[in-house]
Amino acid sequence: MAAPKITLYVDTVSPFAYLAYYILRHDEVFKGCDITYVPIFLGGLMHKCGNTAPIKIKNKDTWINTERLRWARHFSVPMTPGLPPDFPANTLPIMRALCGLAESDAAAADGKQPRLTKALDEFFSQYWEHAAATHKPEVLRATMVGLFGEAEAEESRACWLYLSTTLSTHPR
Repeated sequence: MAAPKITLYVDTVSPFAYLAYYILRHDEVFKGCDITYVPIFLGGLMHKCGNTAPIKIKNKDTWINTERLRWARHFSVPMTPGLPPDFPANTLPIMRALCGLAESDAAAADGKQPRLTKALDEFFSQYWEHAAATHKPEVLRATMVGLFGEAEAEESRACWLYLSTTLSTHPR
């Protein structure tokens, strides 16, 4: 019988994406599943769908904070008690870098996503466990260099700069 398949769409700005990601990566019940992680820019999706960001809805910020901490305690997910700096931060550069990693991982015949999961592990940990300002360009670059080395970090940076230029100059 084929392994169950799960696709999780993630943006590092979402505490609930982090909770789901962490549980899928660490809970034994999911070890036999084929899991695909898809980086998306949640702010762009919300805008495209005409949704109001939850943080802009009255009292939703308090509710989100209470619930993220409650679920983190319930599932033993490490989570900073305070919100990360500039929450919700603009994660577009991070998501572009992660999309580049997902694309390069897609070329692997085994369907695994080693580079993407390595980066997601680190970005989620920095943002939601240690409240680091991962959205800042210097932190993004230092993280990518630390994970993959100077050459690959620069290649990733060139890729997302190309994407940002291409996507911003072409009509949708």
